Amino acid sequence: MTMVRKVVIGVVSVVVVLVLAAAGFMWWSLRPGMPELPPELEALYSEAEAVGEARPFSVAGGWSSVVTSVETDSAVVRVWADDDDMDEFAIAVLKVGTSEAVGSCTVAVLETHPGWPGRKDGGQTGWALLHVSCPPRPSASPSETVPTGPSAPPSATPSASAPAEGTQR
Repeated sequence: MTMVRKVVIGVVSVVVVLVLAAAGFMWWSLRPGMPELPPELEALYSEAEAVGEARPFSVAGGWSSVVTSVETDSAVVRVWADDDDMDEFAIAVLKVGTSEAVGSCTVAVLETHPGWPGRKDGGQTGWALLHVSCPPRPSASPSETVPTGPSAPPSATPSASAPAEGTQR
C-alpha cells in the first residue's frame, strides 16, 4: 500500500508542476503590448492615461480622443477638436512603443491590452496606455475677437479731403 501511495504522490506532484509551468508560460505570453520602451517614452508613464476602447476622453487644450480598436501590437486612435471643427479630425493606427503626430496632436502608445472575444456589443474590451499632448485651441469669444487684416493707424492731422476751416464756397 505504501508503494501505491508513493506513486500517486509522485504523479500528483508532476501534474502540479506541469500545470504551474503552463500557467506561468501563459501568463508571460499574455502580456501583450508591453515592449521595452525608449527612454523618452518611458519618461511619459507618469503622465499617461489608461483609456478604454470606445470610451471618448478629454485632452487638455480643447481636444477629445477615443481609442477605437486595440490589438496586441497597435491601437487605432482618433483625435478631434472640441469645437467640432472637422478640419482638425484625425485618425491613425499607432504601433505600441511609438509616438506619432495624429492631426495637430502627438500621441504615444505605451501599452496595449486587447480585450477578449465574445463580449457583449458596446461593452468595453481592450484598453491602451496613452500619452496625448495637443496645442491649445483658440478660445476667443466674439467680443474678444481681433479684426483681421491691416488697419490704418489713427491720424492726428485732418485729411486732405476735408475742407479747410474758414473757407466758404
